Amino acid sequence: MKMQFQIRKPTLFLIKTYQLVDDPTNNDVISWNDDGSTFIIWQPSGFSRDLLPKLFKHNNLSSFIRQLNNYGFRRIIPKRLEFTNDSFKRGEKHLLSEIHRHKNLPPFLLKNADIVAENHMLREKNTYLNQKLSQMKNMGNNILMTTTNHAMPLDLMAIKSTESTNKGTPLLLTLKVKEKTGHEAKVLKQQRVSEEQEQQDSSPE
Repeated sequence: MKMQFQIRKPTLFLIKTYQLVDDPTNNDVISWNDDGSTFIIWQPSGFSRDLLPKLFKHNNLSSFIRQLNNYGFRRIIPKRLEFTNDSFKRGEKHLLSEIHRHKNLPPFLLKNADIVAENHMLREKNTYLNQKLSQMKNMGNNILMTTTNHAMPLDLMAIKSTESTNKGTPLLLTLKVKEKTGHEAKVLKQQRVSEEQEQQDSSPE
């Protein structure tokens, strides 16, 4: 009597996850690391918005991370979403059948998945906002420099024009002052003559 061995098939979750990671068109969002021993979710928001709905019918990143925990995946670096499993490697899809789902996952791991997903989503948004703020500052500086560079020649032209217009002003002012001074002298002289005449007329003979 021959014994038949049943080959265990990997679950749809593992097959779909492998498909997402192994697709080179997704490399900007999710990809293998350099040696293919781990995979990294580079853009959590893009992964949730664009890729998850295609294969998993939802866009919940924390739910996806909980599933990874269920299958024994571990995070490598706290600062980014990088996961590893000894049987999840690039070019070795046949190893997926060796990954088993844990039935009783500790509650703290379930809660941790939510925290991890939220933290990385917030971190990505913060990075995006900082980039936008930096771009706006650069634009403001460029506008200020452009405005200053265009305003300086106009100011210099205005100064030169004023200087050119006022070249004859000192001479004209001098002539006017001299003219006014001469006129006043004549008036004073006439006043003195009139006063002397009045004094002579009023003196007794």
